[in-house]
Amino acid sequence: GDSEMDGTGIETSITGTFKITLTKASQFSQPWMQPLDFPLGETADTWIIHSFTKRDYLETFKENPAQIFDVSNIDEAMMNTYLTTRSFMMTTYNVSEAEANTIITQGVDFGMTQLVDGNWGVHGLVPKELFVPSTTRDPPKYSRRHLTDLGPADLALNNNTVHWGYFSKLEQPRLTVSSGATVVVEMASHHACDDYDKMIKGDEGMESIFEWTTSVKGVSRRGATGSGDGVHVLTGPIYVEDAQPGDIISVEILDLQPRLNAEGKTYGSNAAAWWGYQARAPKADGSAFTAGTFTNTPGQNDETVTIYEIYSEGGELYATLAYQFSWPTVTDPDGVERDYIQYPGTCVPHDLEGFSSTVSDMGWTKVSPISYVLDPFKAKIPVNMHVGCMGLAPASHDSVDSIPPMPTGGNLDDKRIGVGTTMHYKVEVAGGLLSMGDAHMAQGDSEMDG
Repeated sequence: GDSEMDGTGIETSITGTFKITLTKASQFSQPWMQPLDFPLGETADTWIIHSFTKRDYLETFKENPAQIFDVSNIDEAMMNTYLTTRSFMMTTYNVSEAEANTIITQGVDFGMTQLVDGNWGVHGLVPKELFVPSTTRDPPKYSRRHLTDLGPADLALNNNTVHWGYFSKLEQPRLTVSSGATVVVEMASHHACDDYDKMIKGDEGMESIFEWTTSVKGVSRRGATGSGDGVHVLTGPIYVEDAQPGDIISVEILDLQPRLNAEGKTYGSNAAAWWGYQARAPKADGSAFTAGTFTNTPGQNDETVTIYEIYSEGGELYATLAYQFSWPTVTDPDGVERDYIQYPGTCVPHDLEGFSSTVSDMGWTKVSPISYVLDPFKAKIPVNMHVGCMGLAPASHDSVDSIPPMPTGGNLDDKRIGVGTTMHYKVEVAGGLLSMGDAHMAQGDSEMDG
């Protein structure tokens, strides 16, 4: 839903088709292009304005970007989004401040993009038809795709085509394209190891990424410093020929398809985790949310993972709850024990009949049996596939955490960044270095639970 409340959306693995277009600074043709200093979304009928607690946290906290995690708040994000929306409308449509304010009041929808990651986000939806001579206005339409084959990927998924948890101007390109190229990119969910059998096993590319034994770690660097400060598995980067600082790279999402497992099915995971908004509120019984040693409550953990199955009904895709489990205390193959969802790519050694021993065989152990809910309420959730984390490498730092969004994009977690949306990013480094991942099957405005 709109919040990723308990820690994540329905995290899953998706393969996408994208059209990437470069607009040189000397060829800007629209009023909004030159002053663009935020990630701007566009569909056929809507402008999507994004802003955050700090419009550019990399500039505000230049010496220590991690400070953004200590100051994120939705009030500042809302104010910044309002100011950005007003300025955008005045620039793009040549309206006065008074006109912009009344149009915003009557016709623009604001929403929480996410309130669990650093540099919390708010967006404004500006229907284009507000500015045409018409009294008829249809609500935005979101694509629900069918299970079809996109064909071979231009950027296939494996441990050599991804970087985990960071954007970096130093990362070597995995693919080089020219302006106007259409590419198929496979993306992996960093939550896939919540159920290895359903989301990884038998998929050679996924297996290479999540392999972590006592002797092998498929992707060794995880996070901006390599120590877990960043979670998303990002495919790329893609180098766009002739893209230079000051230009704009536009990425049009042409298609998104679920990644099928070895049995031809698709599953996703939602983690109601310590970083979710619900963790800051009392539970229904009035007690505080616990997350092991993170909340100074060792032996107590309310974090819950829900595994979703994707299915089709009447030609449309839906997700429903397959089962839930309480997060266990897990020890990784390196011998580090974690009693809360602490590190990206943690694998869960399930103990129910029917699960394989693959995770345990890799060296993962748990302190005690896992608590399951095997027959949860079968909610029927419409699928709205979108890309949670996509953007260009910033110039300000060699490597930055993938979690807080930034002017060049990143982890926006906006459900509107799906089929039919074009994202425009201002280039800061040669080639742009476009990466994408954190694909979601469904999410509301806020990604509330985490």
